[in-house]
This record gives sequence, structure tokens and C-alpha cells, in this order.
Amino acid sequence: MSPLALNFSMRVKIYLILLATFIVFLIAFQFGQYISYQKYEHLNILQKKQLTENTNSLFLLNTNYLRKWAIDYACSDWMVHFVSVPGTPQILENKIPIEKLGFSLVLIYNLQFKSIYSDYIKPLTDSIVIPKEVFSVLQRKKQIDFFLNTKYGLVQLVGSAIHSSSDINGKIRPSGFFIIGKLWDHNYLTELEKLTGIRYKLINNLTDSAIKMSEMDYISLKSYNNKIASYLLLINRNRYIDQNRNKNLFNTFFLTAILLLLIITIIALEVMLLRPLGKIVSTLNSASPEKLITTAIRKDEFGKISRYLLEFYSQKKVLQNKLFDINFAQDDLQRLNNELQMQKDELQTSSDKLLKANEEITESIKYASIIQDAVLNAPSSFYSTFPDHFIIYKPKNILSGDFYWIQEKDDRFYIACADCTGHGLAGSLLSMLGISFLKDIMHQQNNLKAAEIINYLREFIVETLNQTGEFGEAHGGMDIVFCIIDPATSKLEYASAFNSFYIVSVKNESNENQLAEYKGDPMPVGIYIKNEAFTNHIIDIKDGDMIYLFSDGFIDQFGGPNNKKYRSNNFKNLIFEASKQPYCGQKKILEDTFKNWQGNNEQTDDILVMGIRYKLRSR
Repeated sequence: MSPLALNFSMRVKIYLILLATFIVFLIAFQFGQYISYQKYEHLNILQKKQLTENTNSLFLLNTNYLRKWAIDYACSDWMVHFVSVPGTPQILENKIPIEKLGFSLVLIYNLQFKSIYSDYIKPLTDSIVIPKEVFSVLQRKKQIDFFLNTKYGLVQLVGSAIHSSSDINGKIRPSGFFIIGKLWDHNYLTELEKLTGIRYKLINNLTDSAIKMSEMDYISLKSYNNKIASYLLLINRNRYIDQNRNKNLFNTFFLTAILLLLIITIIALEVMLLRPLGKIVSTLNSASPEKLITTAIRKDEFGKISRYLLEFYSQKKVLQNKLFDINFAQDDLQRLNNELQMQKDELQTSSDKLLKANEEITESIKYASIIQDAVLNAPSSFYSTFPDHFIIYKPKNILSGDFYWIQEKDDRFYIACADCTGHGLAGSLLSMLGISFLKDIMHQQNNLKAAEIINYLREFIVETLNQTGEFGEAHGGMDIVFCIIDPATSKLEYASAFNSFYIVSVKNESNENQLAEYKGDPMPVGIYIKNEAFTNHIIDIKDGDMIYLFSDGFIDQFGGPNNKKYRSNNFKNLIFEASKQPYCGQKKILEDTFKNWQGNNEQTDDILVMGIRYKLRSR
């Protein structure tokens, strides 16, 4: 039916339908705007929370990295020695490569808060001054981390009190203070942006002109006195909500104006569009879009509509090209996904290989443990001469750095109880060297004193490990008690490197046990500052005396209600009480006490305890 053939009532109905359709569209559009706003508002809240959590996690990770290195360097014997007797800076720079580790500065102070070493990267200089309040906190809390504003920018500092590695709980007064820092310059913020995808900015004050809470979030960076040193702004927030708010009023006004224009347009529709539209539709039904080029040059309504249609087909072609680009991008994404899957498979294969290698290494270590156990034997004459004895041998790992060695020569018994540097594989290698060297010494020499034996042992250790006392070389060695028991004379000859031992004897008058502790020389079997000859001792022993040799593993075990070390005094009291029982009962008492003290804690070190009851030979 031609548009011109429509009667007046039919045209009014069509106009009313068009008007109702537009009103429904307007309502649906506003409802869609509301739903979209709510959706992006929720996503914006989640995004804000995720960005803040990611930044906090990264900040905590970097702080823990600095704190770990500060504690590792501060809790070391060589650092305590350096603070007490400062060495040359070149030696310390080799031990603390700040640029390789990612530090910006390293500062070392003595107890008088005087700087004895400093190292900086460019552009920092040695003009950074640490407030004295920081040292007060370090003396009290042992550790501190804070931010400090300098003329070069914001610096994150982490400090730790310097103490020896044996003072794990920091009970002893610190020897000095160790501080490392990281400059938060433009390069560092750029690295953070690459890791998180967030743009950061440092400001000193929060003002309305500096920050809008609807667009960004921030993290407070505190100084040593808990005041704010600076603020870290998180700038990349989703601005859709704000843009939507600004456009909402305009959209409403625009749609209302369109509604008014529609009413006017309906009035003019009959005259301006209906008749030309019939001709245009007829043209489209009979010709391709290219034929509209001839009508587009006209200046009337036909020309305008033809130009609009040509623009429509042009935009359609552009959209088709974009759709092709999207499909091509999807193919690239699929290819990347396949590559990632291949990498995942390769990682899984590597992981399986590592697991297999770990199993093979573990089996090798277990076999090495069998070999180590095989060399820890005593001659049969020892068992017949000293039937009342016990040995508690409990490695921390599969292999042990503690060892005992027993040999009979010329009717005398040579007994060693040693604790090598380290434990596990490293300690076991030293223990095997120690046993081998002791056998060679006993085979090559005769009538040696106890001190002479461990003097020879020290020479073998130093020569084998090429020890000269220089930094970076192997400083392995051992603490040892070496005893020679002569049953014919009831004499016990001994020499000791650091370790001590106990003898519990019974007095004839009161018939009560008495414990005596015998200490050795304060130096190890290995390279050391003090390198004098070991002292030889000879003491008398009686029938029934109980001799106890041990390493420090039992004493240094953490546990108990306060998770502390067992300590020497507690161990001495335990030995004294256990000595009242038969030798088999003594071993059970020591093992049960260790198990109860350890609880759920990991075993701290290798355990070695030997108990030998001296018996006079029957004549």
C-alpha cells in the first residue's frame, strides 16, 4: 500500500504507535543506565580493594626482603667481630654488594651511635643522618623499619641490632646497629608500576587539590616516630562512575528534547518524509546501493537520504573490517594460550625430573648414612671392659656432623666425642675426615698424649681444607673431647677443644653422688684466632665412676613451655639425677626428657651423648 493511500485515522494510529514506542525506549534506556551504573559501581569497589591489597602485599614483600637481609647480616659472628674491630671497607663491600642485592645504602654504627661504615648508590651521599631515637628503638626492640624524608627523596630504612649467631633471642647486649635502605625514586616507582599495573605518586600532604577520593586511593608511609612521612597515591582508578554521573543529566535532557522534537517531527512527517520515503524504498527494492550515487548529488530530501544510506554502507564496511580484526586477535589469543599450555607442560616435566632427582639424592644420602654408621663402632674389648655404657646418637638429618670414635691400643682405650661444623651432608664429610685422620694418627704414632693427638688432628684439618684465616674460605672444624683411659693405673688423660665433660662419682663417706665438670681449651680443632697447643690433663678415676661425653645438640634444643634452649645447667642437673639409675635406665631418662622438651619443634642440631661406667679389672 502506498503511503499516500493511507487515510487520516490510520496515519494517526501509526504516529501514536511511534510515540509510544519511543516512550518505552526512553524508559528502558534510563533503566539500562541505572543497571549499568550499579554494575560499574560494584566493580569499582572491588577494583579499589584489589588494587590496595596488591600494593600492600607488594609493599610488605619488599619490606620483608629488606628485613631478611638486615637480620641475616646483623645476626652473624663476623659482623660482631667487624663492629668490635672494624676492618677495611673494601672487605665489607665484597660481603655486602648493595647494588647486586637491590639496596640503596648500608649503614653500620657502634654502641656509641658513631658511624663506622657506610655505602651508598648514586645520587645518595653520606650526608643522611639517622635520628638518635632510632637507635633507642633498636636497643629496645632489636628491629625497626620506617621511612625518612631526605633531600634526595623518600628512603625506606630497615634496621637490626647486631649480635652473634648464637644469641638468637637477643638476650645479650647488642654489639652495634646495622641499617639498610631503599630509595623510592622515579625508577623504583616505575618498577612497582610494571609489577602491579598501577600508577603511583608520592606526596607529603593530603589536600583537596592533591587527591580526590572518588578517583584514587592512598597508603600512609610512616616514619620512626609513627608519624606520616609521605603518602603513596594509587592513581589508576576506574573513572566510569564519575563520567557516568556527569553525563547522566545531559542524557536525560537530551532524550527529553528528542521527545519534544518527535512530536514536532510527527507533524512534519507527512509533508517532509512520507512521500519521499516511498520513492526511496522503491529505489532500494529495485537497485543496489551503488546506484544511489546518482541520486545523492540531488539537493532535496532524496539526495539527503541517499547520502545517509551511502554513509551507512560505508560504516557497515568499517565495522566488518573491525570484526575481521577482532577475529584475527582471537586467533592470536588462542595461539598464545596454546603456547602457555606448552610451557605449563614443560614446567610439569621439569618438576617431575626434579622430584626424581630429589628421590635419587635422598637414596644416596641414606646409603651414605649406612656407611657413616658402619664406621661408628667400638672394638669388642671395649664392650667387655666397660659393659655398663650407653650411646645416644640422633642425627638432625639423615647424616650427622657429630661422631664418636673408640680404639684400644697398648691396653689403653682412646675415646673421642666430636661435634663438627654444620650438620647433614657438610657435617658428615667433616666427621668422616675426623675419623680417618684419627685412625692415621694412631697407626703412625705411638704413646701419644691426648693433647698431642688433637694437635695432630688440627694440623690435618687445616692442611686438608687449605685454611689460612682469609675471608670466604672454608672455616670448618670441630669441637672435641679426647680421652685416654688406662685401666691398669685408673688414670684418665684428656684434652678438649671447647667441649667439656662430666664425671659422676660416689663418695665413700656419705655415699652420695658428686658431679665434676672438666673443661678444655677455648679453641676449636681448625683455623682460629688463637692457635696455641692444646693442654693435656690427667685425673684419677675410681671404680664405679660414670663418665659422660656429649655434644651441644641436647643443650641447644629449643622447646619447653617458653620455647627456649635446654641450657647447660638443666643438662647438668639431668645427668646428675640420671646417674643414680642403672646405665640402661639413664639412657631412657635422657631420651624421654629430650622428647618431652622438644615437643612439636624441629630438632635443632645433631645429638650425641655417651655414658661409660669405669670398672676396675679383676686381678
